[in-house]
Amino acid sequence: MEMSTCDETPLVCSDCRKRVSSRSYHCNICHVCIVKRDLHCAWLNCCIGEKNHRWYLATLISALAQTSLCSNLILTTACHPFKVFGSFMLPDDCSDVYFDILYGVMFVTSVYCILVMIFLLILLINECWLISLGITGHEWRNSTRRSLCGLVSNRPYSKGFFSNWWEFFSGTEKNYTTLCI
Repeated sequence: MEMSTCDETPLVCSDCRKRVSSRSYHCNICHVCIVKRDLHCAWLNCCIGEKNHRWYLATLISALAQTSLCSNLILTTACHPFKVFGSFMLPDDCSDVYFDILYGVMFVTSVYCILVMIFLLILLINECWLISLGITGHEWRNSTRRSLCGLVSNRPYSKGFFSNWWEFFSGTEKNYTTLCI
């Protein structure tokens, strides 16, 4: 294959035999190459890549807000609430959960919501960290050197903290889907 004058060399995927960019990765579940593949999300049953990464981050934030609201509403229903400010309430005394089965089930459900909320928060922090570093989750997992959580590893696509976030939200990042021939 001849080299072009562009800075990105076209590659051929060994699995699907299609020409891809250097930041494309083949998903063994979807059986397709994804540009800037971050991960294959089992909950959404799709790959998270360049085209839907912002929507994935918005989904994580939305799910985090929903689970925190759900756990707060359940706990303030099952436990005796007190007002913090305005109409915002927090649970105070949860002694009734030991005597009524309905309150006990509600309390356990809110604990499950809190556990899911912690998991979603870890996912969100991880995604924000990777965006700040300018790498994808797939690139981070395949890197041989992970010292200091990716701070000292080789990151050829990183343009700095603010530029990485600007490119993520504005969508002005280099179009890796087009190839120079």
